[in-house]
Amino acid sequence: MFSGKLTVLTEKDIEQILDIEADSFLQPWNRNMFLDELSSDNGQGYVVREDSAINSKSPVAFIVFRLIADEMHIFKIAVAEKWRRQKVASWLLKKSFDIAVENHVSKILLEVRYSNNPAIILYNRLGFQIVGRRPYYYSVPSYRLTGEDALVMMKKIEGV
Repeated sequence: MFSGKLTVLTEKDIEQILDIEADSFLQPWNRNMFLDELSSDNGQGYVVREDSAINSKSPVAFIVFRLIADEMHIFKIAVAEKWRRQKVASWLLKKSFDIAVENHVSKILLEVRYSNNPAIILYNRLGFQIVGRRPYYYSVPSYRLTGEDALVMMKKIEGV
């Protein structure tokens, strides 16, 4: 099982996660987009580093979300390529569930590309259910006039 260290995502960390972002998304956020989200009233982010003295400087994953009323809306979650399929995303999502409980969140929402089967399987395994679909949500360069649908997924948080 992965063992990591979770810290608040700071401006200094943004430079370190931009490569993970670029490797993970067809339309990656740039530095200013991260800064805008983190400086918003409800925007939060966390970065994961391996829990060992040798590699603790390089981030292995991150998450960015907003807390609005009793909801957490996850905008970004990404894992460095060499750390994928090592339970890092599961670990990070479970940590976000703890943050949700601490903030009296009753449900967590996210969008995922219709074609992103590994992520959909992970989210299902962690208790997310598909609650909607957003047509043409993601623009895709090869589609030109249309885009790829997003599935809206939700997890209810018990005990809030």
